[in-house]
Amino acid sequence: MVSEGIQVLVVLLSNMAILICNKPWQIYPIGVLFGLHFDTATEVGLLVLARWSGRV
Repeated sequence: MVSEGIQVLVVLLSNMAILICNKPWQIYPIGVLFGLHFDTATEVGLLVLARWSGRV
C-alpha cells in the first residue's frame, strides 16, 4: 500500500500542476519530461537485463 505521505505529495503536486497549467499547450512540456523519464528508465532496465543475461 502507498503511504499517506506519498498520497499527500501526489495530491499537492497535481494541484500545483493544475494551477500552473491553465492552457492546454502548457501540459506538453510535462508530458515530454515524463516521456524522457520512462524512455531512460526502460533503456537502463534493458541494459541491466542484457548484462545479467551475459553472466548465465
